[in-house]
Amino acid sequence: MIWPEIFLDLDALHALQERVARAPERARRFAKELEADLEQMALAILGAEPGPPAYPIDWTSERQWRYVMAKLRREGNLPYRRTHALSRGWRVESVLGVGEREETWIVLTHDSPPVLWRGREFQVWQFVMGEYQQFFHAVTGWRNVHEVAFDLSEFAVDQVIDFWGEVLH
Repeated sequence: MIWPEIFLDLDALHALQERVARAPERARRFAKELEADLEQMALAILGAEPGPPAYPIDWTSERQWRYVMAKLRREGNLPYRRTHALSRGWRVESVLGVGEREETWIVLTHDSPPVLWRGREFQVWQFVMGEYQQFFHAVTGWRNVHEVAFDLSEFAVDQVIDFWGEVLH
């Protein structure tokens, strides 16, 4: 009769167990570093100003042109000069341990004052870099904040996948 012999190299299994045991502390350090990286990247991207607009500006409507000119006149900003309030107004906040799954959120906010449009309050960035981004702002080169957030999310997911691959490898 033949008795099969199976030899298991438990060193690799023990090494994996040690890595998993150290993973929570490594994961906390990694999360803090990733959070800092994302904050720095977000502020660098959203704080970047494109070059001057191409003239003549392609206004969406005559009404829009009149509204913007009246606003700039009221603010004493004609001819128009960038105030840099848009690029300098971004804030990044981390919210740790949200919900049952204790998710971490990176929240992008802007400190611009609200403006009234069609009976609702908005912030200026929404028309320059947000969901109501005007065509001429996109053409000038202002990044859309939602696209930036998506790109940062993809970067973060890739970093997390790489991290766990290193922890478990």
